[in-house]
Amino acid sequence: PPKSKSLLGLGFLLSPWAQRCYIEHNFFSDRIMSVSFTGDVCTHVATCHSPTNVSTDLEVEQFYAELATCVQSFPPHDIVVIAGDLNAHLGKDTCNTNAYYGSTNRNGQHLLDFAQEYGFTIGGLKFNKKSSKKVTWTAPNGQLHQN
Repeated sequence: PPKSKSLLGLGFLLSPWAQRCYIEHNFFSDRIMSVSFTGDVCTHVATCHSPTNVSTDLEVEQFYAELATCVQSFPPHDIVVIAGDLNAHLGKDTCNTNAYYGSTNRNGQHLLDFAQEYGFTIGGLKFNKKSSKKVTWTAPNGQLHQN
């Protein structure tokens, strides 16, 4: 990780089986790390948290450049999973009817572009749920949100 003092944190909890399959972990920034596992095909899991939608364009672009560096570090035939808080709203305007939001925000567009460029599937858009099941928390002002 960077040598500067950081307020952010990343980590993994590994089951005993995962510990036996563990190969290595790598930090790509204070927002992105990965852990790799052995198997018939190696599996790499990256965890991350992107800047919020009110962050500068430069911060968001730097985050996605670092995430690209992470993804490019893995052999193309291996399994790669990205999990984390990507601070993205994906809307029906750019996705499909499985989206909760009416429109995609800036971070959502970055996520869509990244997924398309690297061939990732956004899991939350693959599973059709009732609208009432898409809301995951309610803000103090009563507004419903989906994570």
